[in-house]
Amino acid sequence: CRKCKRFPADHNRKNASAVVYDEEIENKRKIITAAIRIDELERRLKELKAQQGIKTLELIKVEAFTKPVSDYTNCFKLDRDHNFVDFDRVVDECVSIIYEQLPRETTGVAYRVPPLTLTRFARGGKTATLSGVFDKLKSDGLVKPILISFNGNGPVAFQRRDGETQSQSILRLIAAQLVDFTPEQAQNLLVDRDALDLHLGDDVVLLVDELNVLGAPLDIDAAALLLRMFVDKAGRFLVFTSHYPVSIEANANGNIPPNCRGVSIVDMSQANTLSELRGMSTAFESLTEESAAWLGYIPSLVYCTMKDVGKPGVITPSDRFMTMNIIVDPFNRLDVLQRFVLELLCGERDPVVSQYFGAFASIGRNHLVSYPLCYVQEIFKKFRSLHNAIMMLLNILNKLDTHLSSSEQHSELAWESTVEVAIILRMLTAHWFGDVFPFIEVPSGIKPQLAFRTLPDECDTLEKAKDHMDSVIAEYNTPTLIYVVSANARFPQVEGFLIYTSGSVTSAKTMGFQMKSSNLKPCKDMDTNVINGGAVLIRGYDIEEDRQEPKCGWNYMTSEQVRDFLGNSLLLAMPRHWL
Repeated sequence: CRKCKRFPADHNRKNASAVVYDEEIENKRKIITAAIRIDELERRLKELKAQQGIKTLELIKVEAFTKPVSDYTNCFKLDRDHNFVDFDRVVDECVSIIYEQLPRETTGVAYRVPPLTLTRFARGGKTATLSGVFDKLKSDGLVKPILISFNGNGPVAFQRRDGETQSQSILRLIAAQLVDFTPEQAQNLLVDRDALDLHLGDDVVLLVDELNVLGAPLDIDAAALLLRMFVDKAGRFLVFTSHYPVSIEANANGNIPPNCRGVSIVDMSQANTLSELRGMSTAFESLTEESAAWLGYIPSLVYCTMKDVGKPGVITPSDRFMTMNIIVDPFNRLDVLQRFVLELLCGERDPVVSQYFGAFASIGRNHLVSYPLCYVQEIFKKFRSLHNAIMMLLNILNKLDTHLSSSEQHSELAWESTVEVAIILRMLTAHWFGDVFPFIEVPSGIKPQLAFRTLPDECDTLEKAKDHMDSVIAEYNTPTLIYVVSANARFPQVEGFLIYTSGSVTSAKTMGFQMKSSNLKPCKDMDTNVINGGAVLIRGYDIEEDRQEPKCGWNYMTSEQVRDFLGNSLLLAMPRHWL
């Protein structure tokens, strides 16, 4: 037709629409057919159950309760086959907060009672702590603790009933120990909220394990239920654990920012010395500094990872990370990476990063986020193709990871690796955001390119290294930060070099760096005629205790400077005797 000749695209579009319409009809037919088949299968299943004498349990409405709240028992059995580290301190702090907040009530905007939350990755000690809090409250006899769990594993594995709301799940689990029903019947309880509220009375503390499993975020009704029954009311209090932050305020009051109420947080268990971890049981007597640093000196993580190391079936942090099957949006990978690096350094929680990796972080009393090195490695693997700096980071972390399973001992490796990671993270923030680099001066506002070079084996003296680095510098005609290490040659004074060049060999500044986890100091001056920026010593040892003047050409970083340089997450890998 004339129209089709003039507007052939319209003609093609019309034919395409017909095809789409036909496909729609066919898809609907398939859906209807499948639904009919499902109905038929369900009907047949009921018939088979009836023939075999299997009864389908109906919902049991609960409006009265036969047992007092004081009869509630601990649904967890703690594994006491080892000594707990820093456990009593955490439990005591939790109980102290409970007793402080229990008499208080929310009074509009003047005061909102903050619930207590324990937030850490899987196998971080949350459930054991919650169980310990229950036992402590029970033995004190001042309040009536209730412990429920949304954990899908273990002897009290939670299963959500088909069509059950989050609120109904909460009420059902609370009521399960207050009525005389079998476990099968308890799965079908439909609990009257007001009747349960009345039965609970005063001085009740609800302890909830893995609230994030129920919903993250919680729906409005569930959030409002927890606030009304256990947070805002005097004589009630809420404690919950989660793999990542769960806000109940933001959902119950959609127009209120999530941080307006806040939460109470305690620092989860943390070993202060290597000997504490070795003292957990005879299985850890040979635990190395490297392994402790790799696992962040976190007792529960060390226990779960190392107790059966080498045996079949042991789940490593890498295994646990892989089971999550995290896929980062390919269009936002650089943005997520940049946010993650900033979170590692400053510790301020980023909701975008938390969306992907929050289940592998820990949040302390200061509300700062930290990640142990074992999970930092796994997360960086998601971004290995984005920047050569990430490949360099992974080389360092993989070397440390591989060393953990070898019989060779190298007491300095954990500290050296930690410092190298911190240097590269700081290089990235200088490159992306123009941040000030800690020990080599980069002009304000400059965002230098990054380069990573390796000295050849024949560069076994500082003089030979300088000649080679001068030739390297000549290759760059734009502002560049260059990280230089030697694969084999070990100089007596430094581990590596940092160079900043604006694009000219004559204006380039070169600085050496040395890291020691002990109180060892350089024994020689640094020849600034060879290394014009001198050298910096980064030690895992309190420099304030050292009264000896530094050698010429050396800068000794103070303990505060080292802490700031490492950033929040890498502090977990810092030798504990220096913290």
